Amino acid sequence: MSKLDEVIDSLTNENVEEVKEQLISEATALNENNSQLYTRAKKAEGFEKKDGKWVKKEVKEVKPKTEIKAETPGEFDYGEKTFISNLLGAKINDPDQVALVRDYLASGKKLDDLIDNKHFKNDLKDIQDNKAAKEAIPDGSRGSGGTSAKDSVEYYLSKGEMPPEDKPALRRQYVNEKYNREKDVSHFAK
Repeated sequence: MSKLDEVIDSLTNENVEEVKEQLISEATALNENNSQLYTRAKKAEGFEKKDGKWVKKEVKEVKPKTEIKAETPGEFDYGEKTFISNLLGAKINDPDQVALVRDYLASGKKLDDLIDNKHFKNDLKDIQDNKAAKEAIPDGSRGSGGTSAKDSVEYYLSKGEMPPEDKPALRRQYVNEKYNREKDVSHFAK
């Protein structure tokens, strides 16, 4: 049985005023409770009360703070770097190979297109072969006997001969180096 049914059953001529006051107070309390619930619902929906009317709040567009992007506009992101090194076979830390990939991309190609592109593969192989060949050539200090060794002071010091007269700069270097070496030798050695 509801509270309203109880009030109606208890109604008599003697207690009409008392019941009337009770109904008014309960209606006021119910109205206040409903008003609070309505206010909470409107605020939850994004409204705010201005000048007695409910107005939708202006929603500020929130941009995500962290986005994974390339370090600079010209660089590849991590996914592209992985694709280039694993599927294309280019070394991402070699500037010549990366420049080749950029050139092909600048010409309108996509990374996916480069997998089967025979011209790209040939150009990449040329760059890799040239680099391997340069790394395989010994430098002059290893005694290769090339022309670069004959142009060094060390070559002539080891032979104990003065460089030819047609190389005056090398002769000066030879004399200076020989002087420095002899100066550093102790004349009072034990």
